[in-house]
Amino acid sequence: MSIQEIPVAKLNPKKFIEEQVKALSAAVGNSLAINALSGGVDSSTVTMLGHRALGNRLKTYFVQNGIMREGEPERVVGLFKKLGVPVEIYDAREQFFAALKGLTDPEGYRLVGVKPVDRNGKLTAGSHFLEKGAAPVAANDLG
Repeated sequence: MSIQEIPVAKLNPKKFIEEQVKALSAAVGNSLAINALSGGVDSSTVTMLGHRALGNRLKTYFVQNGIMREGEPERVVGLFKKLGVPVEIYDAREQFFAALKGLTDPEGYRLVGVKPVDRNGKLTAGSHFLEKGAAPVAANDLG
């Protein structure tokens, strides 16, 4: 998948959605994909595209890292439930805070937050792809 800028004048949302759904479906094939949902615009968009492309072959998790607003995980899960997308809350607070210990880079927490999803056997068992950002990543590429 290559990333291309789409000028507003040429933006066709319906075509874009169809193309992305087709690309996700082709990339994942008949495999299972894991998706990390934060509730932000990017992960919400990827979640909806992934759900449309893969249906029940997409397993979506909201990773509770302990630094969310009170009630935010439940609010995000409830919103996606109304949209027909099942989301499981994965409690990674203990792992997240342990990984933060000694961290000095203020942006480093973003990298730490992904680890419980892409390196935990419970979440990756049987899956070959992790939806991350705007494209699926092969599980072998996660390090």
